[in-house]
Amino acid sequence: MDSGHKECVLVTPVWNDSDRLARFGPQLAEALATSNLRVHWVVADDGSSRIEQDALVDLVREFSKSYASIELQLNSQRQYKGGAIYHAWDQSTEFDYLAFVDADGAIEAQVVIKLLKQAMEQTSPAAVVGIRQHTLDAPVRRNWRRRLVSKVFQIVVGFFLGVHIRDTQCGIKCIPADDYQLIAPTLRERGFIFDLELLTALQARGYPVYTVAITWWEVAGGKIDPWKHMWSMLAGMFRIRRRQRAGDYG
Repeated sequence: MDSGHKECVLVTPVWNDSDRLARFGPQLAEALATSNLRVHWVVADDGSSRIEQDALVDLVREFSKSYASIELQLNSQRQYKGGAIYHAWDQSTEFDYLAFVDADGAIEAQVVIKLLKQAMEQTSPAAVVGIRQHTLDAPVRRNWRRRLVSKVFQIVVGFFLGVHIRDTQCGIKCIPADDYQLIAPTLRERGFIFDLELLTALQARGYPVYTVAITWWEVAGGKIDPWKHMWSMLAGMFRIRRRQRAGDYG
């Protein structure tokens, strides 16, 4: 099916990330402009400082010179990553697909376009999620500590939740809007664990989820500490498990 008749909203959540977005944004704007995809790009601020928000206003104005279908959503209070994404998705009822990509540039702009095309050109709607699985075609550069924590976390996720996706936390996903709208009332997590709950809910309803190995390069200065945040993510996983066992996800 021709993706030209489908529309997608792509959300980039930011929280005091204007410096990273300044590097990644121009590349994504140019890639979107030359992609022939019908994508509306939303930069969703998650309650950044006033100085950061002013910088975002300038950046989005600059990006719009290359790609006109872009908007900035400013939030006065922090909603966390998942909250910022869901807030933007909830206001995008006219789109066929809902997607997000992190602002740090670990995922190159052309990789974003490739994944969106794969999702939007399917004959049957399905979620498409990026995974960091090192291959010759999709190399991954990641320090050993993050690899170890991620591997342990995914083993635990598979055992406790039955979600056997190699990388639930990769920073790019594209979801059919109809699927999201049906599961949205069941989603409670708004922090770093929100991806896992989203995938758990999709799986509980029997909605198809396809994985795509992507090129991914670790960017210095990330907000996630692999040791510090693992414990809060494990706590979130157990909250999701309780809801799963209670049948909250369908």
